[in-house]
Amino acid sequence: MTSMGVLGCTQDVATARILIADDDDAFRACMAELLACSGYSCETAPDGAAAFERAVRGDIDLVLADVYMPGNYHLELVRALSDARIPVVLMTAYPDLNAALDAARLTSVTQVAKPVHFPELLDRVTKALAGLPGRAGAA
Repeated sequence: MTSMGVLGCTQDVATARILIADDDDAFRACMAELLACSGYSCETAPDGAAAFERAVRGDIDLVLADVYMPGNYHLELVRALSDARIPVVLMTAYPDLNAALDAARLTSVTQVAKPVHFPELLDRVTKALAGLPGRAGAA
């Protein structure tokens, strides 16, 4: 079964589910559409609390999370998701050595800088998903 995205891309609804957590509405929508065009099923959340609530309900294979958004300024969301064994790709326009070092200590976390170079992000997503039991990545 497939569904059609805004950009006219088909999406296999049986693929990995990605939750995009960012306080920038336009960025969330853009990332969701680009990832959908790459074969992923996407949901979005505007802050850390909403992202955590959605992620722990199940069905989410990976979270893309902005570092500096409400509910994640001190990597609270990332720490909670690490405890729940949900892999995270952190995104930030403000690289911070301390945040990078903290994130490096957490399991299943990688980082990309904003503005996001989509091929790099897609590569990180694919690799993170390939590391999950019983999954070989998208589409």
